[in-house]
Amino acid sequence: IMTLFYNIIKTLRPWQWIKNLIVFTVFFGAGLKDINNLISLFIVFFGLSFISSAGYVINDLVDKKIDINHPIKKARPIASGSISQTQSFFLITTLVIVSTAFFLQINFTVTVLGHVYLLLSISYTYYLKFIKYFDSISISLMFLLRAYVGSRAVDIEISIYLFLFILTSSFML
Repeated sequence: IMTLFYNIIKTLRPWQWIKNLIVFTVFFGAGLKDINNLISLFIVFFGLSFISSAGYVINDLVDKKIDINHPIKKARPIASGSISQTQSFFLITTLVIVSTAFFLQINFTVTVLGHVYLLLSISYTYYLKFIKYFDSISISLMFLLRAYVGSRAVDIEISIYLFLFILTSSFML
């Protein structure tokens, strides 16, 4: 059971959740001090983290045949067969339900935007990552969407300067 737990954690890629810290930029940039806003952003952070992990599981399922032949990616739990397709579907479903529960604690707009993020992630997995320039553009849009979800959680508009900073800096990734 510990091996399965380890493989699930590995598949969720929690080290990638650091990208979701961008939801806090509006809070600190606007100089907010309300603890309730900060709590809302933590809820959004975990909601985005779980929904992005659902996207990673989908990506690993879609890329399984490619990953099996990759020297490093073949060790991923789905590619190696340590996590079955059925377990993967259960994991995706659980992650989407949990993230939706997190988002709904904030508001309907955040919930919709969180799911738009997942749809963009799925589009990236199936299609966008194979199109020159659209791969980078979609990654930048995912960063912008994270920040926008944070802004909708605390009802603060993203300034044009923050928008341009996120767009240009994430495009360079």
